[in-house]
Amino acid sequence: MAVRKLGEMIGKGAEGDTYLDSDGASVVKTPNKLGVEFRGVSVGVDWQSDWAEHYPRCNKAYHEVEIPIIRSELTDRFEGIMKDGRIIRRDTALVVPYVSDMDEIKLSYADLVDPEIGPQVLRELYGHVVKADHLYREKELGLDPYGGEIVFDLINGLKELCLRRMEEMLPMVMRMGIRRKMFRMRGQIRNVIKMENGSRELMENARDDQFLGYVDLGMHDFSDKGQWQAFTKLLHHLMIGSLIEVIKRCNEKLPVDGRISEEHMADIDQYFNGNRFHKWLVDKLVEVMVPMMDEDLGK
Repeated sequence: MAVRKLGEMIGKGAEGDTYLDSDGASVVKTPNKLGVEFRGVSVGVDWQSDWAEHYPRCNKAYHEVEIPIIRSELTDRFEGIMKDGRIIRRDTALVVPYVSDMDEIKLSYADLVDPEIGPQVLRELYGHVVKADHLYREKELGLDPYGGEIVFDLINGLKELCLRRMEEMLPMVMRMGIRRKMFRMRGQIRNVIKMENGSRELMENARDDQFLGYVDLGMHDFSDKGQWQAFTKLLHHLMIGSLIEVIKRCNEKLPVDGRISEEHMADIDQYFNGNRFHKWLVDKLVEVMVPMMDEDLGK
C-alpha cells in the first residue's frame, strides 16, 4: 500500500476531513469516527455509516434517479502523510477531482431568482425534490443538497428570529443596536453546483440538458445500519422542507413567462416527508431566512 502525500486540509467536519492532494488535481476525503485517534487511526463508531458500504450505495442511487454526481474513487486501506509529517490511516478514503472555482459555481439564492437561469434552476430543483422523496421512501437515503453547514445556518436563523422578536418589543433607539447585530445570508445550496466552466466534465452521469450537479456523494443513511437517525432525519426534513418553500417563494419572483405553473407548484408539498413539527420549524426558519437572503441581494 503506497503512502499518499497530502497537501493542506481544506475542510473539517464530524463525518470526515478533506485534504488537497499533493498533485493539486484531486481532493482526498477521509472518514472520522466518533471516538479517539491513536497513532493516526480513528477509533470509535461511524458518524453515520461505514463508507465502504454506504458510498457505493449512494453512487448507485444517484445514477438510478439521474442526478449528476461528481466522479469519485473509493480506496481501501488508505494511508496518507500530511504536510507536517503526521501519518493518518483509514479503512477507506474517497478521492474526487479538485474544483478550483467551487465557490463561484456553487448554487446560491441569487441563481434561483435570476431571470435568465432561474427558470431552469427551479425546474431542476423541483425534480430533485421529487427524486428525494423516492430516495427516502424506496432507498432509505436522504438527499443532502445543503451539506453539514446547514446546522450553522439553522442556529443563525434561530438567533436571527430571536433578535427580530426582541426588536419588535423595544423602543426605536434600542432597535438600532439590535439591527447592527443582524447579519445577511447568501443562501448557498452548498452541495449543488452549476455545471459550467468545465465542471460538467468532472461529473459521472450528466446529460446535456441538465444544468445542476452534486459534488458530495454522501447521503443520509436511514437503513438499519444508519447511525444517529433522530438527528439526521430532522436535518433531512428541514433541508427538503426549506428547499420546497424556497422554490415556492423564488418562483413568484421570476418573470411570469418563466415560472413553474400554479398547477404544478400545487403538487410540490406532497413530496415533504416530515411531520407537523418539522413543517412548523421549516416555516419559521424560512420566514426569517428568505428576507435575509433578499437583503443580501439588495431587494
